[in-house]
Amino acid sequence: MAVIEIPSGEIHKTYETYLSVMGQLTQLQADRGTVLINLGGGVVCDLGGFAAATYKRGIRYINVPTTLLAMADAATGGKTGIDFLNYKNLIGAFHQPLGTFIYADFLETLPTEHLLSGLGEIIKTCLIANANLFSQLSTDLLNDISRLAFLAERAAEFKHTIVEQDPTEQNVRQIFNFGHTFGHCFESFFLSSGQPITHGHAVAMGMLCETMLSVRYLGLSKNTCDQINNLILKYFSPIAVQSQHFETLWQIMQHDKKNSHQEVHCVLLKAIGAPKYNQIIDKDAVFSAFQYYQSLSKAPL
Repeated sequence: MAVIEIPSGEIHKTYETYLSVMGQLTQLQADRGTVLINLGGGVVCDLGGFAAATYKRGIRYINVPTTLLAMADAATGGKTGIDFLNYKNLIGAFHQPLGTFIYADFLETLPTEHLLSGLGEIIKTCLIANANLFSQLSTDLLNDISRLAFLAERAAEFKHTIVEQDPTEQNVRQIFNFGHTFGHCFESFFLSSGQPITHGHAVAMGMLCETMLSVRYLGLSKNTCDQINNLILKYFSPIAVQSQHFETLWQIMQHDKKNSHQEVHCVLLKAIGAPKYNQIIDKDAVFSAFQYYQSLSKAPL
């Protein structure tokens, strides 16, 4: 067995790293019978899966996620890819793994920042899945690894069920993009500014924005909005977003993969467990969501 190592972090989920992996596979004389095992977090699963999808037009691979984020989301579903020009997952392919193996003991090795990043995706999945799963979230999860592992497994199971219905994200699988239209925008912005934030924190920021828009567009109750916000803000301190950056953020959002006919699409909530995808939002709504997020972060307007 040969080992290929890549640098850690989203800043290395790039074309250059991908080419390095492809070069090493070639030097190792990997063939179509080779099985690539991706042992690591979301970056390893995404980039390794994309390498498997494209090397010799596709080889088999297995994901062994070692972070909460990867266990709950990135390692399941066959969405592979790399970032390009600081845009999230702009290059990629759908390529399903042979399997995903979750070992909860890995969670004991993670720093709090990594647990928080995974928790962002767990909260998202609970919100789109059902009220019962959301009710199992609490405000002390970071001190309960066994509960985090349980929720990660439930999140992965729910995702697998949906992926079986819609493997290439043509319809219902799009619900997993809740929080991601704004989240990827924030993540790309801070990555390009040299101050990267974790994916889970970006998704948490995105969920705050998209929950507010859910009240405006789909009539999500104000009480439910407050309940969601209170839980997210318990774990994720707001990061200041300045008004002079709104236009830049909007321009980044124009490159989101979910867009169609130059229209920005979001997943919004009618209620917990009742997500609606392909919700079109205009620039004014986006800016109002940015302003709402500013009010939560107490940043100056």
